[in-house]
Amino acid sequence: MNLLKPVSYQLYIYFRAFGGILFQLLFRGATVLTIWALWVGLTPPDSPVPFIMSLIFGVLIYAGIAFLVGLTTFHIENNAGVLFATTASIELLSGTLIPLVMFPSWVVSILDYLPFKMIFYIPMQIYLGRLGVEETVSALTVQVIWASTLSIAGFFLFKTSVRKLTIQGG
Repeated sequence: MNLLKPVSYQLYIYFRAFGGILFQLLFRGATVLTIWALWVGLTPPDSPVPFIMSLIFGVLIYAGIAFLVGLTTFHIENNAGVLFATTASIELLSGTLIPLVMFPSWVVSILDYLPFKMIFYIPMQIYLGRLGVEETVSALTVQVIWASTLSIAGFFLFKTSVRKLTIQGG
C-alpha cells in the first residue's frame, strides 16, 4: 500500500528512520548523557552546530543504509536475516557497542573507507571535542558524500526494483 501513496517512498522511509532515531536519542541518549554528565562532569561542546550537523548527516547515512537493505525485499522472499545482519553490523562497526579506538588498527583503517563510523562515532567525537576544526570539516564533508551517495543509490535501485515488481493474487 505504501507504493500507492502520493509520497516519495524513499522520503517516507527516511522520515520514519528519523522518528525512530529521534525517539532513541531523546529517551536513551539524553538519559545516558545526563547521567554521564552528572557522574563524570561531561560538558556540552562550545558550539553545538557541528555536532547537530554531524548527527543529522549520521541519521541520513543510517536511513540510506536502511533503505538500501529494505530494498532487498524486492529480490528475496524473506529479508529477516539481512536485517539482523545489517543491524548487528551497524551497531558493532559504528562504535555504538564498542568504541572504535578499542578495535585493532588494521580494522579501523578498513572502517575509514566504510560509512558505519559516520553514523555514531564521528558525531560523538565532535561532541566530545576530540576533533579539531579541520578534522571536523573533513568529517562533515565525508558524511555529506556518504549520505548523498547512499541516497542516490537508493533512488536508482528503488526505480529499478519497482519496475521488476510483480504482485499476484487477491
